[in-house]
Order: sequence, then structure tokens, then C-alpha cells
Amino acid sequence: MKKYLFISLLLMGISIVGNAQMNYIEYHKQVNQAKLQITLENFESALVTYQTVLAQYPKHFYRDIHNACVCAIRCNKWNQALELAKELVLLGYQLEDFKTATFTDFRMTKQWKEIEQKYPELRKQYENSLNPYLYKKYSYMLAEDQRITAMNDFKEHNMAIYEFTSLLKMDYEMNGIPNFVRFKDRLSPGYFAFYRHVYGKVGRCLLSAKTTEDYDFIRRLNSLGIKDLLHREIFKGNLSPRFVITAESYFTNEYGINSEIEIRKDFTNEELSFVPTDKKTYDCIPPYPPIDFVTIDENRKSFGLLPLQQECKLFLAGTWYTVYPFKEIKEALAKLSNKNAESVKKTIQEIESKAIETYSNTLQDDFFLTDYHAYKHSKYIGLDQ
Repeated sequence: MKKYLFISLLLMGISIVGNAQMNYIEYHKQVNQAKLQITLENFESALVTYQTVLAQYPKHFYRDIHNACVCAIRCNKWNQALELAKELVLLGYQLEDFKTATFTDFRMTKQWKEIEQKYPELRKQYENSLNPYLYKKYSYMLAEDQRITAMNDFKEHNMAIYEFTSLLKMDYEMNGIPNFVRFKDRLSPGYFAFYRHVYGKVGRCLLSAKTTEDYDFIRRLNSLGIKDLLHREIFKGNLSPRFVITAESYFTNEYGINSEIEIRKDFTNEELSFVPTDKKTYDCIPPYPPIDFVTIDENRKSFGLLPLQQECKLFLAGTWYTVYPFKEIKEALAKLSNKNAESVKKTIQEIESKAIETYSNTLQDDFFLTDYHAYKHSKYIGLDQ
């Protein structure tokens, strides 16, 4: 009896370990640490981090393989770059995707010759990994999604979006999440749009609901359980947090990705930082509620994402702001005879423009670091104007 009990406990332990390894929240935590290492230009460390996490988890996202491959190239580790480049082809990359400046050094190696030689076979493997029936079905659904989105009649649109979402849920129960969502594939953005439009409809209704009928429609749409469905798939490794939070953030800001970033230029300490604000990146009627950054970071943490402040570091990396000309601006302003607001502004803009022109760094071009793109306001601190 003890023997069987021991075996049962052992099997349970194996199952628990296996499930823990398949929790992709930890995968994304490690990947984000690699990104932070890239911002410090510690490419060797980032490559080790990527290799460690990729070896632990069977499902990979093409952006992560891309970053790992570029790290290998930056470290002149051509055999590792070769293996990662092969996987990129298996995740949808075509030869044209390697013809950018990012891969210039790699294309000059013998390992690149091997990629060119094996490309037809690798590409065929990629195409065979796609279900042709489902691929055709999703192409049709994409056209239908666009037709529904263009509807003007409110009630007709509600009925159509509910029916489409029901179809989407039924397809999920039969086929799961298609693998091409993790790939660099033409249908991947379209599949994302399905869910973004569902969240957009719920958001609009929540913001404008007035009648019992409006609230009934929201309940019916929410009863399909799309949110729980997507959250589960992050844990399983079939969807990236980026996919889900961008879809969910259509009319909300639960994860902070719609926050406009303020650039704070501290001339006293000669430090520059990007700070998320409660300004929104695009107009929305009615406006977002006030942002609770503590809650936002908790929401982000639940998916393995970096806190918003650290995400801003990814946004700052590899931009001309990393060499912001504090000293030059202070010296120029000290020499100004007329320090009115207009002359100060003009002087700062001229020096900033020169810094932008002379700065050269391709981190943001070569790597997938962040999806933040919105910064519109500058705040000058400790500058006597």
C-alpha cells in the first residue's frame, strides 16, 4: 500500500512540476528581464536569459526569437544566430525579413549561406504547420469582421457582433487558439482584431448604456466568457500578454498602455526619465476614469509584465534621450543676453535638434522592446527660465 501511495505522490509531483513549467507567466517575466538587459546593451547576458527560458518552454513567440537572434549577432555567435534564424523561418519569417540592416553582419557569414540553402525546406515546414481549412475559415471571418465593423445601424451592429462573438467562442472550443497567432503571419493581426472589436463593443456599451436593453446586451456578450478565455490562453502559452491587454484596452486603461508618457528633464541632477501620466493617448468620450498606478502594476504583474515605470525604461532605451544634452543647454542658456521664454525655447530646440541628428543607435530598430509610442509633453525641472 505504501509503495502505491509513494508512486501516486511521485506522479502527482511530476504533474505539479510539469504544470509549473507550462505556466507561461514565468516565461514572460524572464523574457522581460532579457529586454532590460538589452537596454543596458548587455547582449551576452540577454542571450543567456533567452536561451534559458526558450529551453524551458516548448512554445515560442517570434518576437522573442527575433530578439535572441539579434543578441547572438551582436555577440558574433554565428552558430547560435543560425539556429535562431532557422526557428524564425519556422515562425513565419521569409528571406526578405532578413534583408534589413539588423541582419547585415549575419548575411556576410557562412551560416547565412546555410539559411539560404535550407530556406525552401524550412518554409515548407512552416506552411505545413498551418491548418489550410482553418486558415481559409479565418480569412473569411476577417472579411466578415470588417463588414460588421462598418455597420451604422446600432441595433443591427449589436446583433451581428453578438453572433460573431458566439461563432468565435464556438470555434475556440473546437479548435483552440490558432498557432499562427505566435507567428509572423498575415492573419495574426486580423485574428487579434476579432477580439479587440469585441472589447471595443463592450467598452462603448458600458460608456453609453442607458436602457435595460443596453445592459441586457452587455450581460449576454459578457456571458460568453471571452475575457476568461483569453486570460487562460496566456497561461498556456498560446497568446502573449501583449495580445490580450491591447485588445482589452480598447476603451479602458487597466494596464496603463493608453497612458501618455511625460518626459521629465531634470537639469539639477542631469537626469531624464519617462513617467506615465493620467493623460490618455487618444480621445475617448467619455474620458478614462482617474488612473490608479498601483492597481495598474498589479494587473500587469498578473500577466508577467513589467511595472509601468520599468516599461518606460524599455521605451527610453536606444533613443537620443539617453544622451540628452543637459550640459550644452545649460551653457547656452547661461550665455543668453535676453532670457525671455521664446529665446529660451528656441535655444533648447536648436540644441535638441542637433543632438537628434548626431545620435546613432539602432536598439529600437533592431529589437522588439516595447509597444509604447506616445509621448507628447516635456517637463523641464531645475532649469532657470
